[in-house]
Amino acid sequence: MEDRGERLRRLRTEKGLTSHDLSKYLEISQEDVENLENNEGKLNLTILTKLSDLYCCSERYLLCMSDEYEPMAYAFRSDNHTVDDLNAIAKINQIYKNMEFLLKKEQELEN
Repeated sequence: MEDRGERLRRLRTEKGLTSHDLSKYLEISQEDVENLENNEGKLNLTILTKLSDLYCCSERYLLCMSDEYEPMAYAFRSDNHTVDDLNAIAKINQIYKNMEFLLKKEQELEN
């Protein structure tokens, strides 16, 4: 079973991001990103939320408290990921997660 750092590294690499890209998005140093991926850094609520939005997963999944994850597919047409690109993806993922939540609640009310 993967630990938190392994999971964070796998998600980053699956999305084709470098630790430099992620550090700019998270507004932390590249060394801090590497520390998180080596289980040496502290994962605060702001970083946890930003990662959850970027990867379109739950905070519980990032903390290895759940294995439930269905990645949303998207493709970059460039290897250069700007902070604006990553912020836009995170916002789209927030909308997607909110819609999923509302659909689940609607289904619960119908049953």
